[in-house]
Amino acid sequence: MKRLRYLFILAFTFYVSFTHAQPTLNTSNLAHQYNPDAEIDLRHEIITSNDTAFIYVKLIINQSKPLLNDYTFDFFTAGSYGEALQQITANKIDSSYLGQARNQHTIRFALPKSSLLGLGAIRVQSKFSGFTYFYDFNMAGHHIALWDSNNNVQFTSWVAPGVYHFNSGDQIYGYYYEHHFPPALPPMPVREETPAKAMPIDSSFVVAREQNITFTNHGLFLFQNDSSSQRGKGIRVENKYYPKLAKLEDLVEPLIYITTKEENMQLQNINGDKKAFDKFWLDLTKSPERAKSIIKNYFDRVESANRLFTTYKEGWKTDMGLIYIIFGPPDEVTKSNSDETWLYLASPDLPKLKFNFIRTESVFSSSHFVLVRDKNYASAWYRAIDLWRKGRF
Repeated sequence: MKRLRYLFILAFTFYVSFTHAQPTLNTSNLAHQYNPDAEIDLRHEIITSNDTAFIYVKLIINQSKPLLNDYTFDFFTAGSYGEALQQITANKIDSSYLGQARNQHTIRFALPKSSLLGLGAIRVQSKFSGFTYFYDFNMAGHHIALWDSNNNVQFTSWVAPGVYHFNSGDQIYGYYYEHHFPPALPPMPVREETPAKAMPIDSSFVVAREQNITFTNHGLFLFQNDSSSQRGKGIRVENKYYPKLAKLEDLVEPLIYITTKEENMQLQNINGDKKAFDKFWLDLTKSPERAKSIIKNYFDRVESANRLFTTYKEGWKTDMGLIYIIFGPPDEVTKSNSDETWLYLASPDLPKLKFNFIRTESVFSSSHFVLVRDKNYASAWYRAIDLWRKGRF
């Protein structure tokens, strides 16, 4: 209840300040973007064509009572996170409602590309709760969209095996990487990291105009309009259950964050045996209820990390995924062009914590972040791991 009241105060304060002065995104708390209990979630995909920017929006309503008509959308732009937001007037925006699937609504907005600077923001206001939500987007992205066989745009950086096609009328260059990424390291420096080696391309191909592409192999794909460009669209092909980990053998690796090296080796040797998996947790916790609670809550966090932070690697393996799994959704999130900062308020079990993530652009993604590691995190890290193992997270 205290946390919900805190979030309400933040949202209301943001709304009041916005009505009196144009805010900047780098002074706004954007923690709702990572809050699994938020009233709504919003995903977007941008396609540019000639002089028009098409912004596809998927609004996910996480409560049963609000309806689509309870929400209004406004668009803003700025040159950077530190500049005042400029509202794009409604007469420049055309909208088309594309359909509904359960609690998810898809809408397409069209506006002049010239009206958008380097950074854009969507404001969603809820007449149901009175909350105001902002979602930022970068205009310097790839702008290659993927569509499924039912002509639905894909809003995630992962897809299930199947048949897809691109929005572009030009040919697309594709590359496949059968690469296994390691899990993130703890937040304090524990060893010198080996410099990353260039990933070898396992295969390459060209997708011609209006040609379908069928994904069968799991792994990482890169697509580009220009094969010499330093930008592209990274897509992971995962099983149909992703971001959930549905197979027992897939559950073992993410446990590396809360198990010892010896325990993790023991888990790797159970070979998909559920009885052996359950016995491991029962031996560790001495309580069936506590074991069940740890497993459920931990893998709920893993699923959320995959949903929120998957880029060219699985979300749980990213630095943001690591911090999210162990410490939960941050209380405050602030962003700038170069970094993102998460703040956790002090609790009876853990001190106030602040994590800074540096934006690292790559050919696969413009939204991958690397944690600034610090030896001072060690005490809180080991305390949090101990809480997990005791079922007191």
